[in-house]
Amino acid sequence: MPPVELHVGIVGAGLGGLAAAIALKRGGAKVTILEATTELGEIGAGIQIFPNVSRYLIRWGVDEIIGDDLVEVDEVRTWGLNGEVVTRVDSKRVKRICGFPHYIARRDHFHAGLTESATRHGVNIIVGARVNSLEYSPDSVTVTTTKADSYRFDLLVGADGIRSFVRQQLFPKVTPRAPSKVAAYRGVLTREEILTKAPEAKSVLTNTMDMWTGLQSFVAADQEDSR
Repeated sequence: MPPVELHVGIVGAGLGGLAAAIALKRGGAKVTILEATTELGEIGAGIQIFPNVSRYLIRWGVDEIIGDDLVEVDEVRTWGLNGEVVTRVDSKRVKRICGFPHYIARRDHFHAGLTESATRHGVNIIVGARVNSLEYSPDSVTVTTTKADSYRFDLLVGADGIRSFVRQQLFPKVTPRAPSKVAAYRGVLTREEILTKAPEAKSVLTNTMDMWTGLQSFVAADQEDSR
């Protein structure tokens, strides 16, 4: 008998959901993603993509899709309070050892690349499909959306974030860990904006990841596209 195609449903079209969808599709499954929002997209600034992840981006063709918006890091530097470099990590050497590069990308560019790759692989992405009901048996899972649309899957993957509906239904007694007392402020500036206000910054505006350490705080800066 020919093998039966497994139909996998994924709730959530974020970075994790899209990556899982591509991997499952390449493994031979039929994959459908149900995304609650009506438009695909991500919010955030830069994201580090280390060799254990970049190997899959290259394998899936995501690196070619993102193109110039994917920056290969040459070096990671940590600066002390006295303005001197405390540590250096040669990212090119890491690439030689691991076989894959260390990238930096804006989160929205990364997400767009995964979305395009998933589409090219044949993943079915349905937007505006907020799941509000879940029923399962040993053989299948049926989910229903707020629009009263029902979908039956052989397997369901919950990738719907920290307030996951899927997790709540399966593990109602599990309480997410309380937020930490650490705050992060993030932003994106163009190269021109930086050099206009601080021309001396030209020396550090290279393909590096720079971190300045302080007292119970630090500042990180990276180049998120090649322009």
